[in-house]
Amino acid sequence: GEEQSYVWLAEQLAGLEIPAIVLPGNHDDRNMMASYFDCSFASQLGSWRITFLDSCIPPSTKGQLADDQITALARTLATYPEQPHLVFLHHPPIPLGSSWMDGMGLTNANLLWDCLDASSARVYSVNPQDFMRAEQDADDRDWEINSVVHSHTQSEPYPSPTDVDAAVSPDWHYVIVSLKREAPEVRSYRIVDGEIVA
Repeated sequence: GEEQSYVWLAEQLAGLEIPAIVLPGNHDDRNMMASYFDCSFASQLGSWRITFLDSCIPPSTKGQLADDQITALARTLATYPEQPHLVFLHHPPIPLGSSWMDGMGLTNANLLWDCLDASSARVYSVNPQDFMRAEQDADDRDWEINSVVHSHTQSEPYPSPTDVDAAVSPDWHYVIVSLKREAPEVRSYRIVDGEIVA
């Protein structure tokens, strides 16, 4: 966070003649840094949309994303839904298996993952012919299809806005397997008229 460090780094980056966006770390003075570097929130690289999140909460070594950072990220993802995104931040949002590094991780990483999960443009669907065959097979066995199972790789086992919008029947059970933690967690819900029922 010393000014001479920023002066030196700015000179080195200028010699590379390539664009550089700098993120503050937990030892940086963000205001002083901004006077020497481009500290933009977002940038464009080819077809990629790149977002830079400031996770520093001085004087703590741990990180946290302020509400305005999460809101701005959600807005960016919604504004450019067809573009691939890269998100950068200083503090790791997942455990790294290092007691030293994990002690300086992102304290509200769940908000980041929930934002990314809710804004995901990738939706998986079942081919209608496959679904028809499954229905026919169930009828032949005198069974009834009344549930659907899917996973949330980085968020809680709770229906996302996409899950609610895609709900087929109020009688179905929506079983969600969360892989967010070391051991999988499984929960089941019904979705009735847009409301989540445990």
